Amino acid sequence: MYCNSIATNSTNEIVFSYSNDTTVYHTKISSTDGSELWNINFPAHVPTVNKVIIDSENNSYLMISSNGVESTSGDGRNSVAKYDNTGNRVWLTDQLPAAGKYLSSYDASFTENGDFIVVGETDSDLGESVLGGNLDGFLMSYTQDGVLK
Repeated sequence: MYCNSIATNSTNEIVFSYSNDTTVYHTKISSTDGSELWNINFPAHVPTVNKVIIDSENNSYLMISSNGVESTSGDGRNSVAKYDNTGNRVWLTDQLPAAGKYLSSYDASFTENGDFIVVGETDSDLGESVLGGNLDGFLMSYTQDGVLK
């Protein structure tokens, strides 16, 4: 197991994510007594949860690098998932680079209007961009509904 990221929400509950070679786990525990409030898991192929962050409504967002999440497959994909405060998945997005390439997100933040911005690196061309070396950084912006802008 790899415990990759941890965050606390506005009520000091602890949200963290971890993974093994086949599964991503997303867990929330009480800061009062340490009891598990919820634990969600879903299949993924060689996943790494790079970051968990929490918005002002206590929704949690996971940034996952893997070779496929749930029923999708492909090397080096980057996925972002949003969960509400009770552990229900709100949305999951998935970006797949060119064959044999990868995308990996490392950090994120929220804009004033609630959009979700992710930064990371890739060795692939993204849309109209041109790879300027072996690796390039990227910035992706998502609406509150998980739509890539």
